Amino acid sequence: MDLLDLQYSQWIWVDKNDSDSYADFYIPFRFNGKKTEMVLSCDGNYVAELNGDMIDFGQYPDLPHYKIAERKDITRFCKNGENILKVTVWYQGVASSNNFLSNPGFIYSVLEDGVVISKSGEDTLSRINPYYKNGYGKWITPQIGLSYLFDSTKAETEYGKSKVVTKEKCVAYRPVEKLVLGKLHKKDLPFSIFDLRDEKVGYIELDFYSDKVQVITFSYSEHLNKESDVQRHVAIRDFSFEYRAKKGRNVYKNMFLRLGLRYLKVESEYPIYNGYVGIREVSYPFKNNPLPNLPAKYKNIYDICLNALKLCAHDHYEDNPWREQSMYVMDSRNQMLCGYYTFDNNDYQRANIVTISKSIRDDDLLSITAHTSKKMTIPLFSLCFIICVYEYIEHTGDKTVLDEVFEVLTRIIGEYLNRIDKNGLIPNFPYPYWNFFEWTEESNNETEIGRKNNDGYKTEYSLLLNSFFVLAMRYYEKLCGIRKIEFSFDYENFSSKVRERFNKNGRYVLNENTSLNSELGNGLVYLSGIDCDKKVVEDIAGSLCDVKVSLPMIGFVYDAMLKCNSGYKEYVLKDITEKYQYMIDKGATTCWETIKGAEDFLGAGSLCHGWSALPVYYFNLFFK
Repeated sequence: MDLLDLQYSQWIWVDKNDSDSYADFYIPFRFNGKKTEMVLSCDGNYVAELNGDMIDFGQYPDLPHYKIAERKDITRFCKNGENILKVTVWYQGVASSNNFLSNPGFIYSVLEDGVVISKSGEDTLSRINPYYKNGYGKWITPQIGLSYLFDSTKAETEYGKSKVVTKEKCVAYRPVEKLVLGKLHKKDLPFSIFDLRDEKVGYIELDFYSDKVQVITFSYSEHLNKESDVQRHVAIRDFSFEYRAKKGRNVYKNMFLRLGLRYLKVESEYPIYNGYVGIREVSYPFKNNPLPNLPAKYKNIYDICLNALKLCAHDHYEDNPWREQSMYVMDSRNQMLCGYYTFDNNDYQRANIVTISKSIRDDDLLSITAHTSKKMTIPLFSLCFIICVYEYIEHTGDKTVLDEVFEVLTRIIGEYLNRIDKNGLIPNFPYPYWNFFEWTEESNNETEIGRKNNDGYKTEYSLLLNSFFVLAMRYYEKLCGIRKIEFSFDYENFSSKVRERFNKNGRYVLNENTSLNSELGNGLVYLSGIDCDKKVVEDIAGSLCDVKVSLPMIGFVYDAMLKCNSGYKEYVLKDITEKYQYMIDKGATTCWETIKGAEDFLGAGSLCHGWSALPVYYFNLFFK
C-alpha cells in the first residue's frame, strides 16, 4: 500500500547517481497559521532545515521493500508567509552492514491541515551539495560504511529540476520515537586529544577560528594505544573524518555520521583557536523502569551494563556504537531480554523484531544484519530469532506480533528441517554462510569469512548448531501452540543422533575433529533436553570444560544451570562478578565485546557491546 500523505508525490533525485553523494532539495511553501506537517523518506539519511535552522534529522533505517516514511509536525518552526524547507540527503550507495545497496531517491509532501500543499516531482528544485566531497568513497569500517570531507570554502551553486526515479512505495511511518539530542561535551582549543572520560555516542560540533584555509583531520577511538595516542587505523578500518576550514570563523555540525567514542583527536595544519570542538550526545528516549533491589557489591556491574544498553540502542539495537552500529539478531535478543526489565518501551522491541523479519532472504534465512545486501549470513542467528520472538510474547503478552513474523519463523524452521541429511543431523552450512557460534576456540570459524564459492566443501557437523536447533524447535513448538497449529517433531530421534555423534567417552565434543568440549555445548545439550543427565551441568560448575563460554552466550549456560538446580544461583552471581569486576578494575565504563577487551581482534575489540549486558537480566531475576 502507499501512504495517503505521499500518494501524489514522486520519488526524485538529482541528475547524478554516484555513490557517496549529497543532494539538496529546495522546497518553498506558504504558512497560513494552520497545522503544517512534512512527510518524507529517502534512501540513506537526511537533515532538514527550515529557514536555515535544523528541525529534523535521521531516516529510520529500512529496506528497499520495506520503506519507512518520517512524519513531523513543523507548525511551531514556521513563520508567517513564505518559508523555505531544505532537505539534504546523503546517499552512500555502497553495501555495508548498515546499508542495503539500492538506487537513490527522495520523496516528500508538505501538508496544511492534512491537505498537500507541496509535493516531490520533477519541478522540485535540487542540486548536488557543493560542500561535501561527493564521490569521496572513504571507508570507516565495512560495517558502518563511509566517512566524509566537508569543505567550508566552497561557494553556493544553482538549483535545477529533479528527475523522477523508480523506487518502492512507503509502507509505514516510523514505528519508534525519534532520537533526542542531549548534552554538548566540548573542549576549548587548542588541544590535541579530547578525553570525554567515558564512552559517549553523538555528533561532532565545531566553532573556532582559523587564519588560513586548511584541512583538519578528526580521528576517534574507545581507547588509547601503547603510545597514549588515538588508534585511527585498525587493520583496514579508518576512524576519521575531515573538515576543510575557511579563513575566519568556522561553525559546523554533522548529523549524518554518529560517533561512538571516548577519545577525539584533532590534527590541523595550522593553529585553530578561540573556540571549541565538541560531541553532542544523542540517545533514544527510553522510559526507565525502577532498579532492582541490588546489593551494593553488584551496583557497579549493573551500571556498566545498563550504560551499554543505552549506548547500543538508537533507531534500532546496535552491537556497538564505535566499530559497527549493526543490528544482529543475537545481539538484539540479549538487549531485548534485558530491556524488558530496564525500560518501559515494548513498542521498541516490537519494531526491532518486525524489522529483523523483513530481512528474510530467498534461502529462508535472515541476513547477517537487518539492513544489508551482503551475501554472507550466520545461520545460527536465524534460529535465535525464534527464541527472541517467544521471549517478546512471554514478557509483553503481545501475541499480535505473530501476525507479522510467524511466516518468517516457519520458513526458517522449514529450511533447517530440509537440511537434515541421511545421518539424521544438520551439517555445517557451505559458502556463503558463516558457521559462527561464539568467539571461542573451535566455535568461531572465522576463516569462513573469506572463503569463496569455488572453495571445496567438506561435510562436517557441529554440536552447537544441532543442539541449538533442538532448542529453537522447542520454542517454535510453543509458538505453534499460541497459534493453535499442530506441531510434530521427533525430538528423541534427533537427540539420539546428537548423542551418538558428539558424546565421546561421557564428554560432549564440539565437533568430530576435536576432543574439546565447551561450557556452551554442555549448556545447550542440557537446556534443549538432548541430555538431561545433571553431570552435563556439573562439569560446567566444576570447571571441567575445556572451552569457557563467551560473554554473549553466558545466558544459555546460566539458564541450563538454573534449570538443573536453583542452587546454582550463587555460581551465576560469582561468575558474573569475576568477569565483570575484571572489566571495571581495568577502567571499563560499559561492558566489553569479549573478556579480552580492546586487545581482541588485533586491536579492534569493542569496549561497549550490548550483547554482553546480560547481568542486567539475571540481577533483575534474582533481586526483584
